[in-house]
Amino acid sequence: MDEIEEQYEKPVGCLGFAVGLLSFIPGLGLAFGFIGLVWGIKTNNILLKGTVILSLVLNIIGLSFMYYKSYIEVDGEWDAVREQIAKKNMYTLVPLIEAHKQKTHFYPKSLKVIAYKLPETKRAIVFDATQWTSRSNMELDLNKDDLILHYEVIGAQEGFHLRAKGRDGTLNTDDDVLIGAVSGTGFVHDY
Repeated sequence: MDEIEEQYEKPVGCLGFAVGLLSFIPGLGLAFGFIGLVWGIKTNNILLKGTVILSLVLNIIGLSFMYYKSYIEVDGEWDAVREQIAKKNMYTLVPLIEAHKQKTHFYPKSLKVIAYKLPETKRAIVFDATQWTSRSNMELDLNKDDLILHYEVIGAQEGFHLRAKGRDGTLNTDDDVLIGAVSGTGFVHDY
């Protein structure tokens, strides 16, 4: 008699279908999807299993699309966003570099000097946002010089230059990101 009962669907109630609906939330829905899938298999509920499998497939497709658009696609919307972040960071750094010169009479040797004077939550401004692609691990590590904006003191403390290396990570190429002149500073923008 028990074998016959196991063949039929067992009701999952409202909570089971709530989990099924929550599984459609992008990203977070993966966890709910696996919970719902196990629940659907245990209760042998075809509707719950079908709903959850559909949500898992849509989640995987959506997350794959987002990953592609964010890290792999060249000249996409996210490249423009990373360029804007890099410009904002550079405009924020110029007065900090000038303040360092006012205090010490010298421009800092590297941006790490500025970074270590900032609270840990603000150190991200020294990183080159254009380098946040799939080939980097996105870990903001000050020991990784290739992820830090290019900074160079010009001459004998006459000024300084700042630029983002662009998506290719190579200095002085067409994709480098520069900012305009900042008056009243030693920043040289047309270097």
